[in-house]
Amino acid sequence: MSKTILLSNADKAIYGEAVDLFYRNFTEHPEIRAMYFDNIVPVERILVMVRNKQVLGALKRGYNHNRGVVTIDFLAISEPHRCEGLGKRLVSSFEDLLREKGIEKVGLRSRQGVEVLDFYKKQGYQEVEGYVSYWMEKQLI
Repeated sequence: MSKTILLSNADKAIYGEAVDLFYRNFTEHPEIRAMYFDNIVPVERILVMVRNKQVLGALKRGYNHNRGVVTIDFLAISEPHRCEGLGKRLVSSFEDLLREKGIEKVGLRSRQGVEVLDFYKKQGYQEVEGYVSYWMEKQLI
């Protein structure tokens, strides 16, 4: 059974696996890697899906100051575990954490194609007009 955990400073091995997963999934975009991963990602911004001490997926949160919303910066699922519903569970767990804190809305920006947009639309996210890349939001409360 897999579980979702918010990382803490004590989870250094899992943190390393999560950052490696982000690297493997976003290396084709060097500008993204340089901007987000070549600097140290604060451990408290990562939510991971773990099974038997192995990271299956990871979500990095951020904050968009212009829109005033917490964001999903990156979501990555390990290649052998894609299409198992882990991405949906990870996003849902993240949204639950935000609701518990009284956060009303979450946003994300996607430069990816239709498959990614469809994934988020199925989770209730809606496109916001006026962006070069795709900006989507979901009302939580």
